[in-house]
Parts: sequence; C-alpha cells; structure tokens
Amino acid sequence: LAADIRGGDQPDALDRVAHEIENMRAAYRWTGAEIEHDPARALARIARSMAGLFDFYDIRGWYAEGRAVFAGAAEAVGGAAAGAVAEDAGTHTALLAALRARQGWLTFLTGDVDEAATLLSAARTLAEAADDPHTLAFTLNYLGALRRHAGDLADATDLLTRGLTLAETAGDRYTVSLILNTLGQVASLQGDAATATGFCQRALAIKRQLGDRRGMIYSLTYLGRVAEMDGRVDAARPLYAESLQIAEELDDPRGIALSQHNLANAALTQGQLAGARRLFNRALELYRAMGSRADMSVALSRLAEVALAQRDYEEAIDCVGDALTLAQAAGVQPARNTALLAAGALLAQTGDTATAGAVMATVAAAPHLTARQRLRLEQLQDRVAETPDAPAASPQATVDLVFAALEQLRRAPLAPARSLP
Repeated sequence: LAADIRGGDQPDALDRVAHEIENMRAAYRWTGAEIEHDPARALARIARSMAGLFDFYDIRGWYAEGRAVFAGAAEAVGGAAAGAVAEDAGTHTALLAALRARQGWLTFLTGDVDEAATLLSAARTLAEAADDPHTLAFTLNYLGALRRHAGDLADATDLLTRGLTLAETAGDRYTVSLILNTLGQVASLQGDAATATGFCQRALAIKRQLGDRRGMIYSLTYLGRVAEMDGRVDAARPLYAESLQIAEELDDPRGIALSQHNLANAALTQGQLAGARRLFNRALELYRAMGSRADMSVALSRLAEVALAQRDYEEAIDCVGDALTLAQAAGVQPARNTALLAAGALLAQTGDTATAGAVMATVAAAPHLTARQRLRLEQLQDRVAETPDAPAASPQATVDLVFAALEQLRRAPLAPARSLP
C-alpha cells in the first residue's frame, strides 16, 4: 500500500484506499481486540498497513481521524510491548516508535503543537532504543519540521542533518527525499538561496525517480520560493502552478492551499491585487477546513496587505485582528511576527507611528526571523524612519497595544475605501 501511494499511480492508489477505508477502520478496531489473543498476527497487520494508511490520511487531509486511529493502534501495541518476552521487545518497540511518530505528525496537523512535540520526542526515544534507523530518520524529519514551524531554524537544521545521514546510510531514498525537502524549506527561510536550491533539486530528482508526485509538490514549492526570494517572480509562478496541478490531481487539500497561497504571494508582489485576494481567500478556506490556525493567521496577514494596497482599511483592520488572535491561539511565534508586521504596516499607513514603532521594536527583538520577515521589517523601518527608537516591550504587551490601536481605528473616521477591482 505504501509503495503504491509513494510512487506509481498515486491518484489510483489513494482512490482505492478511500473506497476501502471503512473496511480498514473496522480492521484496525478489530486488531485492538485481537492483539490479546493473537499478537503476532495483529502486530503484523498494523506493520503492513501503517505507512500507507498514514500517507492516505496525510495527503487527503483527514488529520483528526488519522490521529485517533494511530493513537488507538499505539495504545494497543504499547500494551503488547509491556507484556512481551525479551526476544520480541525490540520489534514491539520499533513498531510503537513508528506509530507514535505518525500520531505525532497528525496531531501537529490538527493544531495541537505541544502534544505533537511530546509524541515525536517519545517516538525518537523509542526508535533510538530499538536501534531503528529508518524510523529514527523519519521521526527526526518531523521533529525538524516542528522546530522550523516554531522558528528555531538552527535546531531544525541539526535534527534534519542527523536524520539525513541516517536515511542515506540506511539506503532509505524516500526518507532522504523527505528530509531534503524540509532542509530546503529551512534554508529558504534563512535566506540561503544556493543551499535551498541544492536541497530541493536533489529532492525533486529522487521524487521523480520514485514516482512520488505528492512529494514533488513541496520540492517545486520551495524552488519557487527561492526564485521569488531572488526577485524572479516570473520563474516562480510556473513552479507554483505545477505544484497546484499535482495537488489537485491527488485531492491534497494542504498541497492545494500551499500552492494557492504561493501563487497569491506572487500576484501580490506583481501588484495583481484582485487575483491575490481571490487566491488568499481560497487558501484561507482550506486552512480553516483543516483547522490550521497558524496558516490561517498568515493568510489573513497577507490579506491585510492586499486590503491596505486597495485602501480598504476596514478590511485590513479585521484581517489584522483575526490574524493576531489566531497566532496567539496557535502559540506560534513566526505567525505572530507576520501578523505584527501586517499590523505595523496598517498603523503606519493610518498615521499611528508610535504604535508602529513599538511593533517594529518587538519584531526586531524576536529571535528566528525568516528572510521574508526581515525584509518586511526593513521596509517598514524605511517607511517610518522618523519614529524614534523604542525599547522592545514583551510580545504580549505589544499585541495588547495593537489590539487597543485597532479598536481606536474602528471608532475613528477613516478615509473612504477605494473601489475594489
């Protein structure tokens, strides 16, 4: 099953799983009961189906169900491992590590970042105890992705580099390509275009050889971001368009949203405001359906930029407020920084340079800014050059200050919005 989904005719493989999903749900429920009577058979069934079922849940966006299924399987295997004789303990531990890693990533995708980190850390410990390089490399990729999500790019790089070495030594080309994609994303966020391009091109070559079109979505995406970072927006757009085409073929909501978001960024950069607004809103609806609060926050921050460019201040105020609220709820620093930068731009454009200055000071003091965030901060600093340097307040104090300023803007008469195209 996993081999079919990771290469070959992926749309057909995914459709076959969707057709059989009720039988597979029943089989997993039955396995939990069977494990007490025939543990070897039950554990073998889980081991055979685990990777393919995870890929299905991940690609099709069924995160909550997948999280529950893998949690149940992990509990069953954990119980079997506790009562296993010594010669079976290693096998049980390796399987439990693989289940916890997949449960951890699906938990992250449902928005529970802290529990995801706990599960993935437990999977790492189990994989190390079982001396299982395949599962350990797989787990380190997703731990690295979590650190990237939190903005700790140096720690992410360390985890991913170790995982890459393990996967290469084990000859696990699929996991190698997975980690190369994540390393490419981290390097692009750091502003290292050459390194990001190298990682993503290597990943794309392996993905093509394996027939892993789903993985190609992310290779193409990060190559497009590097091109956009270098100012080559016309080169980025066909890469984003190809990634969108593949995501639509696979009915992959996260891939579709990511591709639409990137195309919207490119449209905004080129001043195509109506197109940017439409694409950001499409991505936002998908993020909302997936429950991805951090991604929703970033999309709303970008919609605020579109509204500002169109002088639609009421829309910009609402978008900034919602973006900050979601970023705070998600507890994700990069999303909060992006929302604060959008707030700073709004406040500067509406004349509140004092609060804009406080926002700039807080963002400038934040660790782990991405290359895009550093550029946005420099642009805002150039725009509000006359504002005196302000000491950085705590992030929460600055967020509270911004909410108060937004409320004041709602009550104050603003210039009428320009007609939208």
